[in-house]
Amino acid sequence: MVESVLTSDFRAVDANDAPEESAQHDGQPDAWLANTDRMSRGDRDAFREYYDHFYALMLSESKRCTGRDEQTCLDIVHDAMLKAIRSMKPIANQRSLSSWSRLLVRSVSYDWLRREQRQRKLSRSPEEIDDHGRQRELNASQKIDDHARVLWIEQNLGQFSPELQRMFAWRYRLGWTLRRIGRRLGLKPGAVDGKLRRAIEDLRNLAELECDD
Repeated sequence: MVESVLTSDFRAVDANDAPEESAQHDGQPDAWLANTDRMSRGDRDAFREYYDHFYALMLSESKRCTGRDEQTCLDIVHDAMLKAIRSMKPIANQRSLSSWSRLLVRSVSYDWLRREQRQRKLSRSPEEIDDHGRQRELNASQKIDDHARVLWIEQNLGQFSPELQRMFAWRYRLGWTLRRIGRRLGLKPGAVDGKLRRAIEDLRNLAELECDD
């Protein structure tokens, strides 16, 4: 299941964020490392700097994910900012922090969409929904769930080494062959395949553990 989601959706959902082929790392630490470290320790001034800098990016991302009106997206960004206060950790640079912020607001956006769907279902009787409407709602719900699973995978890729994260991006975002990835890293295609399969199995086991909790 994890591998099928990666293959079908990982590249499509985040095509706008795909790293350039020449990118080897997230860059050098900058002022945001100190800022996020202060945020993680509850510094209000540091959070204000983060809010001022990333608010517009998160609002735009929420609009893109949900397609909802501005007031709804403002509420989503507000919830995302509260979550940022609780979950912030030191992050090395602005590029990495931008990626983290996008993932955060996407997560909150998809949670909001799923709650909206549940409330809509509860407010309507079965007689009010014809077969076509029921199928349309089912398709919309499946799409949201698929996006949420892809997002979960992205959030949990951080447990892997930078090299393995690049391998995931090259394979599932950019569609590189195993041979091409191997040439970039000085590995045989079979070794690349083995590393990716073991990582996918680790993700699958993690997903099963979370489902059991």
